[in-house]
Amino acid sequence: MESIILKFWPVILALISVIAWLIRLESRVKEHTQSICRIEGSQEKNIDKLTDKLDRVDEKLSTLGERISELTGYFKRYEEEK
Repeated sequence: MESIILKFWPVILALISVIAWLIRLESRVKEHTQSICRIEGSQEKNIDKLTDKLDRVDEKLSTLGERISELTGYFKRYEEEK
């Protein structure tokens, strides 16, 4: 048994190193997956906020367009009355 260990110690050490590296790699993958999930959640919140703001801007632009149409109508009537 001892001679087998002495004969194959580089292979055994390499296997242990590969296993340790794979465990470390899996840990990093899990960490990155959690980070991606956090970022996606944050982006969804930001998208919701931007959508709300765009809706408000759209409403204001619609109101402004209506007012401009009213003013245009007033100016046309004023010109016709002259």
